[in-house]
Amino acid sequence: MALYDRTDELHAQRELIAREKLATVGEIASGVAHEVNNPLAAIRMEAELLGRASKDPETSTTAATIQREVDRAARIVRSLLRLARRADTTPTRVQMNDLVRDVVEDPPARAARRERTVPDPARSGRARRPRLGARAPAGRD
Repeated sequence: MALYDRTDELHAQRELIAREKLATVGEIASGVAHEVNNPLAAIRMEAELLGRASKDPETSTTAATIQREVDRAARIVRSLLRLARRADTTPTRVQMNDLVRDVVEDPPARAARRERTVPDPARSGRARRPRLGARAPAGRD
């Protein structure tokens, strides 16, 4: 019976699930924010027009209150959008030469180069995490 430590594998799996959940929350938040922004813009515009056209002070005050509350709701929506964008971004180190080469190369050449090269963890200075579903290396009993 072969035994090996799956701690890193399980940690990577939990991290992947958490990222997927955050991405889903971000997509939902973004969609909701855009759907809410459209009616808010229309409500604000109508309240502004009402306030300008009205001679009645009470109506003007009510229109100003509507505008203020719509602006507050719009700020909340913007915060939600910022949160959604933040959930989707994780800074990572990149090799600029590889990035430029990938942008300039045509897709078939890029795919062929990726199939031929395997990153060397000793050269990058980073420990390589095992892929999900990877088998234990030979000799790990």
